[in-house]
Amino acid sequence: MKEQVQLLQLSLDEFREVISEVVQEQIQHLGEEQLMTRKEAAETLSISLPSLWKYTKEGSLTAYAIGERVYYKRSELILAAKRVDNPSKRERRKQFAVPT
Repeated sequence: MKEQVQLLQLSLDEFREVISEVVQEQIQHLGEEQLMTRKEAAETLSISLPSLWKYTKEGSLTAYAIGERVYYKRSELILAAKRVDNPSKRERRKQFAVPT
């Protein structure tokens, strides 16, 4: 199904109001915390369930219990999966330089 684009003549104030409503909806959506099951969390991080448990025990990840079920916050999983900075070419050369 193709999306249709409709161009309407809106005043500047009407356009601002429409944009403001869309932005408010997105902000509210971002504020909602998504809980993930152990399986979903492991899939999100591309790790096994034993690894997920290991990282939780180490304190690298925080688990939340509701009754006997364990959940993880999606936002915290994303933060835990930090990007590893790659050293610059110059730094790599220094690491592998042969002492003379």
